[in-house]
Amino acid sequence: MVVDLPLELEREIFEWAARESLTIARRLVFVAHRVKAWVDPILYESVTLYDRSNAVQFLSTAEAKPSHISYVKRLCIHCNVGYWQARRVLALCPELDNLSCWISEPRLRPFLANQRLGGLSFMLSGLAYDAEDSPPDFTNIFYSRVTHLHFTDRWVSWVTWTGFHVLPKLTHIAFLYDITSISDDTKVTNAISDILSTCPSLILCALIYTHSLSSKFDSIEDPRFVAVHVPQAAFGKGEDLLRRKTDIWGKATEGRRKRSGACAVQQASRS
Repeated sequence: MVVDLPLELEREIFEWAARESLTIARRLVFVAHRVKAWVDPILYESVTLYDRSNAVQFLSTAEAKPSHISYVKRLCIHCNVGYWQARRVLALCPELDNLSCWISEPRLRPFLANQRLGGLSFMLSGLAYDAEDSPPDFTNIFYSRVTHLHFTDRWVSWVTWTGFHVLPKLTHIAFLYDITSISDDTKVTNAISDILSTCPSLILCALIYTHSLSSKFDSIEDPRFVAVHVPQAAFGKGEDLLRRKTDIWGKATEGRRKRSGACAVQQASRS
């Protein structure tokens, strides 16, 4: 027996299936024209460009189907994407919600300046010209809507930064602490503690580490702090940290929940 479903219910079913699997979503666009109209925004909602060939393919699609560009809300541009491709992609996508841009190229600054992002992952020091030696200006309107901010800069850069408290919408912040020839757990611990003490609006402060941490980090008792381990190899494969499979914020939130529970148990045992 064939049952005619209400159109809205039919749409919800197809959209749910598309969100569950991009592989399924790519097949669903061939079911019917109306289904393609429902699924296309989901297919293009999150775009990851791993290299130049990915970027060229995306640009070709944008040229053939310019209306699809408005569907793109989350964009990840890996470091293997060239400057010329990256600038064209950013110019085509002026209304992103989330951006991961891992290219160290100061010439990209004009193409980032007009974005008003909610989520941002990038290397701030990689956008500075060699002659510049000034601290970050977090009062810049570029940061005015950012709630989730993830820096991929080396620790020697971000431990010297101040002024995070002026970010008006910031609730989540994350820093990278990767393997280097020189590491200093004391400096990193002090920097994290200072950020937590000066940013009462922060909900979560994550330290993304690629190697083992010393016991110095146990001194940070603020339940908003959480350390998240990510294999070093993940940063070489262009994984989109905003996608579900490598959802840093999801992992950090879960870690914070467990940490808060442990802190509550410790406080209860002391009383």
